[in-house]
Amino acid sequence: MKNEIEKLLEPGELSLEGFLGTDTRNIEEIITSDTHAFEALSITPEEVATRLEELENLGRDIMEREQVVEERYTIKVRDDRGPMPNPTGGKALRKGDTTIKDSKSGKTIRYNELTVEMLRDFTFCSGTGSNYRLDPTDLKEILF
Repeated sequence: MKNEIEKLLEPGELSLEGFLGTDTRNIEEIITSDTHAFEALSITPEEVATRLEELENLGRDIMEREQVVEERYTIKVRDDRGPMPNPTGGKALRKGDTTIKDSKSGKTIRYNELTVEMLRDFTFCSGTGSNYRLDPTDLKEILF
């Protein structure tokens, strides 16, 4: 039986696409797997979340244009109107996405304030197949 947070992470609840993707694992299994991956990579969710926020702030443009940051990242921060409810009961979160294209690895990641908060607080990186999936191996390659 799915818990309330898991239900909110499904498509159409907090976002059109949702945060679970095609992953058949429950949220606890996803978190356990990602926790082990971070440990094996010798990075922490806190370090990653802080770096994602830093790059988002550097890439923010009032006209939502792409910005080149650190001569490596092409970043686009898109803001949407209105707040997004927080599935864990915390403060409402900013809607909108940040996309980072890394010229060194050729990889792109996409995230929003909820994915960063869920990463920092619960080591939840979204499910496999989600457009918001923050794979720990990719994160290490792209961000550090």
